[in-house]
Amino acid sequence: MVTAPILSVDEARHLISLCEAGRLYAVADWIEAGKSLVVPPSLKPTPLRIATTRRFHSLVELLLRHESRADVKTATMMYAIKRDSLDIAHLAIEYGADPRVVDCFRVLMAARSVRAATDIIELGVDVTSDSPFTHAFTISPSKKILGIARQCIKNRPECSDSIREQLNVALRWYCAQGKERWITPLLSAGADPAGEGPTLTELGRKREAYGWNAYFHAVRSGKLAVLKLLQPSKLAYDQLSELLYYASWRVNFRMIEYLVNLGASVNRNSGGEFSALVSCMSFLDHDEYRDEASALAQDHGMPMPWRSPQSRLAVRLLVERGAKLEANRRLFPQLQRILVGLPAEISHEILHLLIGFGACPDDLGCALLKTPALRRRDPRALEPLEQLLSLPLAQRQRRIRAFLRRQSQHTDGDS
Repeated sequence: MVTAPILSVDEARHLISLCEAGRLYAVADWIEAGKSLVVPPSLKPTPLRIATTRRFHSLVELLLRHESRADVKTATMMYAIKRDSLDIAHLAIEYGADPRVVDCFRVLMAARSVRAATDIIELGVDVTSDSPFTHAFTISPSKKILGIARQCIKNRPECSDSIREQLNVALRWYCAQGKERWITPLLSAGADPAGEGPTLTELGRKREAYGWNAYFHAVRSGKLAVLKLLQPSKLAYDQLSELLYYASWRVNFRMIEYLVNLGASVNRNSGGEFSALVSCMSFLDHDEYRDEASALAQDHGMPMPWRSPQSRLAVRLLVERGAKLEANRRLFPQLQRILVGLPAEISHEILHLLIGFGACPDDLGCALLKTPALRRRDPRALEPLEQLLSLPLAQRQRRIRAFLRRQSQHTDGDS
């Protein structure tokens, strides 16, 4: 291809002045006369840059039509995208600019409409490298970006899996942040809450496998409203039970109650020291926020606790729903440490629940009652528990339920 000659400085300045004034017909006459469009490198900006900056669409098209240098067309496209002029960028691509060098993230951020972006992206823009949809949506979330994602999934099937995974990353990030606003729109756009992988902050890190999905991050955030938006009722029984186990790590009573009511198993890993019941018991001596403690206690008819209302309520719920402990050598000393570290009235309450509902085997309950540190506190307070342990399970349950009803009535009277 023959390269056009470079104009003299005076001719180049005259051409630039015509472009600055938007004189389309004068520039057309210039081209008809066979004059070059190449200005000296010392003169900036170029005619195409000026026409793009001022959004003279017809002038840009005229200059592109008679521009022979592919690199200039590509530079015009990139500059137009930077200036949020996607219509001019699209025009540059039509006249030979290379769309493969376009930064998809910039297109998404600059797009004023779904169609303006998809018209460019569908010409071959790389939508898979550097997770452009994830970054664009987490920086500036909008329905427009989700609309572009839906159109690209539909029109570029070879990239659909990558785009869906980018939406999954964004969904996991919003769930981890506990932000409800964009959960449902992301799901509607094609994000899969069961998809496992990194969140936004984990992108690019070297790790063999990410086993956490959006459900797990929602549980971890402690926001029940976020978890409900993901509709965990659609999950299989085993998956629900696993979520319940995760929820017990944070001892969020509302979330534990919700998952149990959905049908999650309260006895996942019950044979070891990593069951939901043991996890909740491990937090019995942790301080909680007093205002939240008061509200939970009053809602469930418990005397105002000064420690761990969520843990106590969770333990009570789990044993009422059939949670079981199994005696093993590693679990027994752990339970002893938990009970000894609690105030006497709370440790007695927990023992009442465990023994009354048959949550622990009789031999484990008997061994716990013989713990020296518990007996030194108040041996007489343990006598009702020993009597309870000697009764059949059905009779124990009737007694403990009556005890809990009296406790609830006592709380109502005090309030």
